[in-house]
Amino acid sequence: MGSSTGNMLVDDEKALSDIFKFSPTIIATHCEDEAMVVANKEKYKNEHHASFHPIIRKREACIASSKKAIELAKEHNARLHILHISTKEEVELFEKIPMKDKKLTAEACVHHLWFSDSDYEKYGNQIVCNPAIKTAEDREAVWRGVINGNIDVIATDHAPHTWEEKSGVYPNCPAGV
Repeated sequence: MGSSTGNMLVDDEKALSDIFKFSPTIIATHCEDEAMVVANKEKYKNEHHASFHPIIRKREACIASSKKAIELAKEHNARLHILHISTKEEVELFEKIPMKDKKLTAEACVHHLWFSDSDYEKYGNQIVCNPAIKTAEDREAVWRGVINGNIDVIATDHAPHTWEEKSGVYPNCPAGV
């Protein structure tokens, strides 16, 4: 539901509805509102520092897309797993109930548990990932979500790149940790 690495974007309303309506298995999705990200890429196209990554791939894009996925899952009684939760608002979308009773589950990535947006100054492109690393407050909320049971899985990134690839000019460096 948000483009990241590769060309697996599905953001067409009818296609999304059909996926949630007819999927016989768990739907796993990367949630970022594509229109928001594209608009911000254009707006900040002349900015060449990784510190703009969480501005371009802003929190509102994650929140809106996650809310939409959950709405579709509930509408169609589908099982949903949202990948790489990165904001406190998204953490709050998931219930603290026993796993056996959950139809909506969530994942946190190690880098969203470790870094905050202040680390872009030090690490630059090396921590550019999608969704972007957000604030220290978001990092703490994701940790609380793991500890409290809102978040069900801790994962590593699935888009590794070489040091040389990550050393390019932002925004042309690949996303992935």
